[in-house]
Amino acid sequence: MSAAVIDGDPETPAVRAAGAWWDLRSYRLANRSWADMVVVSALLFVACSLLASLDSRTLFDVSVWIKPAKFYLSMSVYFATLLLCARYLPASFWQTGRGRALTGLTIATAVFELAYISSQAAMGEASHYNGDSSFYAVMYGLMGVGAVLLVFGAGWLGIEIALHRGLESPLVLAVVLGLLLTVLLGGGFGGVLSSNSGHWVGECRSDANGLLLLGWSRECGDLRVPHFWGMHAMQVLPLWALLLGATRRLGLPLSERGEWVAVWAAAIGYAALGFAVFYLAVGGIPILV
Repeated sequence: MSAAVIDGDPETPAVRAAGAWWDLRSYRLANRSWADMVVVSALLFVACSLLASLDSRTLFDVSVWIKPAKFYLSMSVYFATLLLCARYLPASFWQTGRGRALTGLTIATAVFELAYISSQAAMGEASHYNGDSSFYAVMYGLMGVGAVLLVFGAGWLGIEIALHRGLESPLVLAVVLGLLLTVLLGGGFGGVLSSNSGHWVGECRSDANGLLLLGWSRECGDLRVPHFWGMHAMQVLPLWALLLGATRRLGLPLSERGEWVAVWAAAIGYAALGFAVFYLAVGGIPILV
């Protein structure tokens, strides 16, 4: 059967046309722009990490290159996740107007955000919460718009998968719910984060002595924590569904109906925990000390 016939069948998983999960070339077939973004962001994460060890300049008591490094890593994970989810759509979708618009929207906003964050780091200036000039204030506002569009892109992808595939299995349900929760939780908590005067809630105004790798404050509330939680629903829920499927294939007593219930329960529980983490942050309580 030809790829064209497979792509034209909405009931056929895109992964069958795209190739095996471990075939890295198949991801470029699913969405070449997103695949390139994963690689470029990962390489620039390494570059910023090296610069952090070579450049002695600091901002809020940490290297000026820490923020761009974290954003490059985050973008690499974000686009890798979109790329995995993209395989649930027929390859022909990405040649349609909606497919091109979804790809272009996410790439353009990510490039804008990363370019500005990196240029500010190079100048030793803050990219976020910087109102030192009208230019910086406008740019921060534009970054907020870009962040909204990025999380909107995840939700858009989830809706497209639901329209093309329906909720045909617990795994597809988990993919769709994960993408939509990313918009609701990651976008919602991100809105609170961006409208605050900083990511801290409390008296501290330093990122020194933060949690290893993540940098979250251990002295006061940190609004980055609930935002992080919300943004990673798109990975956690599908991984949960994969684990459920694996247990059933191993012969453990869990029916497919049980998997459906477990996915919905996980989505509700994930959202509830997200609000609990948010409550701690706005209350000025660090997630870990």
